[in-house]
Amino acid sequence: MRKHRVLGDHFYKRAKKLGYLSRAAFKLEDIQRKFRVIRKGVTVLDLGAAPGGWTQVSLGYVGKHGKVISVDLSPVKVDAPNLVKIQADITSPETIEKIKKHAEKVDVVLSDAAPHLSGIWEYDIVKHMELAEAAYNIACKLLSPGGNIVIKLFEGGEEVQAFITKVRRRFRRVSIYRTKATRKHSREMYLIGIGYSP
Repeated sequence: MRKHRVLGDHFYKRAKKLGYLSRAAFKLEDIQRKFRVIRKGVTVLDLGAAPGGWTQVSLGYVGKHGKVISVDLSPVKVDAPNLVKIQADITSPETIEKIKKHAEKVDVVLSDAAPHLSGIWEYDIVKHMELAEAAYNIACKLLSPGGNIVIKLFEGGEEVQAFITKVRRRFRRVSIYRTKATRKHSREMYLIGIGYSP
């Protein structure tokens, strides 16, 4: 994206003004207003968390008695007494064991993870679905019964629809939502799963 488009972005300006690390913070706020995925006192697992916009928002919603665990290969630029930061690859099997050292179960799994885009759609969607599948697999191992997930997807072909169908089997309600902070021409959308059934 060209620099002048970023600097002219309404949500970018608001993020800078409010001290958010990224404009993506407003996406989670929008999802929370509509679906209430996070409650006070719960444990949230934020996958693909860097630089930390969703972690910042999650900390506000869980309150001082809740916990947020953020995971990313890159450093998360947030600090809080009830925040655990794990620098790891969410597609690596060892990452689950690293998370379990801090929480055997979590109440919410968030994933705003996306690969570095090449501009070749066929390649990018495959790489993104690897991240979505990794987030879902972690959720299936760590989510408490009745827990919630939010996973970034991109409008696409059969593999995306097959993924949505698979998730529907494990959650009481599944919705696909485009946030108000999503750029107009983006294919980005979010899968929200409410009420996990192991």
